[in-house]
Amino acid sequence: ARYDGPVSGNDSPYAFVVDDSGSIFVTGRILGIDNSNDITTVKYNSVGDELWNAQYSGIEEEEDGVVAIANDPFGDVYIAGHTTGVEGILDLIVLKYSSDGAEEWVSVYSSPHNYHQWATALKVDIHGDLYVSGGGNSGLGREYLTLKYNSEGENLWEERYRRTENGYDVVKDMIVDYEGNV
Repeated sequence: ARYDGPVSGNDSPYAFVVDDSGSIFVTGRILGIDNSNDITTVKYNSVGDELWNAQYSGIEEEEDGVVAIANDPFGDVYIAGHTTGVEGILDLIVLKYSSDGAEEWVSVYSSPHNYHQWATALKVDIHGDLYVSGGGNSGLGREYLTLKYNSEGENLWEERYRRTENGYDVVKDMIVDYEGNV
């Protein structure tokens, strides 16, 4: 299967996941009609036929990127990455699409101090709650950032960890166990 964005630009897949029925979800970045990078997600059936595609062009219609995709036990799919927010600051973004491609919700996480934030990993637990990890600038260096959302997009908690001042700390991956421990 081949996907070509609306302007036949530089389109790049970044992550994929397969659901229990064999459908394949691919997410990546495309060149959008406004000449900025947009997040695109495409669903294919098990024989490679495109079932739907969805684009997200951020608030500022500038740089948007994706790094991770996960599906839940109910057929929904989640995307995590970054979007350009106010004043060019990167914000962490999570999108949820239903199994038929409808955008359920978008959550944009902005730093309380107006620093860059981005996702690097995404997991969904057996209850449909999702965990997003990545990094962020804090003014004292880079630090771990982990967020937990319920399936409705409500941010349940956030945790930050910085090993040392002026260090370069960022999460690359994570595991969530059956009890919801990260």
